[in-house]
Amino acid sequence: MKYLYIFCLFFVCNGAFAQDNHKANQKMNSTLYGKWTNQSHFLHLNDDKDFWIELNHSCGILFPINIINSKSFEIVWDLTIDCIFDITSILKDFGIKKVPEKGQPFAKYELINGKIIATYYYQEWVETYTEKGIESLFTKEYTKDIY
Repeated sequence: MKYLYIFCLFFVCNGAFAQDNHKANQKMNSTLYGKWTNQSHFLHLNDDKDFWIELNHSCGILFPINIINSKSFEIVWDLTIDCIFDITSILKDFGIKKVPEKGQPFAKYELINGKIIATYYYQEWVETYTEKGIESLFTKEYTKDIY
């Protein structure tokens, strides 16, 4: 009987911890803040001022942001690059007329159904950069990174 009690107690407690963990994950996914991924790069939104894209542990791009509301923000094209390798292709126009302009909004990020969905204001430039620059740097969808 003693072992049955311990066995039951273990599964009841384990189930309670799993429920608490599930609730914490739901709460974390309901906010813009934190670390997001497109399975290639990471997005970090830690406060109401800055947003950065982590290409790897040796390279990141920092953008100022404009908070629109609790579920959306815009990134402003006034980037700071901190990389040990050259990614200056992000500053090229690729012969496209409508290119990102310093100090102007570049993209809108919205929290929809637990994912961040990106809308790029310079879609042609983003597509060209994706082909000629860093693939998958600017993608449409990001999920919360919980690790």
